Amino acid sequence: RTSFNSVNLKGRSCLTLKDFSSDEIKRLLWVSEDLKHRIKHEKQYLPLLQGKSIAMIFEKRSTRTRMSTETGFALLGGHPCFLTSQDIHL
Repeated sequence: RTSFNSVNLKGRSCLTLKDFSSDEIKRLLWVSEDLKHRIKHEKQYLPLLQGKSIAMIFEKRSTRTRMSTETGFALLGGHPCFLTSQDIHL
């Protein structure tokens, strides 16, 4: 299994795939697959994002993208917050 510490994102923005090297993207995908397996098949609770919040702002409204992001963040113990253009006065 891949180590959770194999990709260091601390202090980095994740706005586009161009922000990452191909090796970092591969490691992110491996870690994602490992997390999904642990939660879905091993029923492990992994509070990796406990005490963390994420503000989600989407250029185009997408219920599926919003819900999958909110669900994933919450499954790891975080608090997702969806902001509309009216919320941020755009």
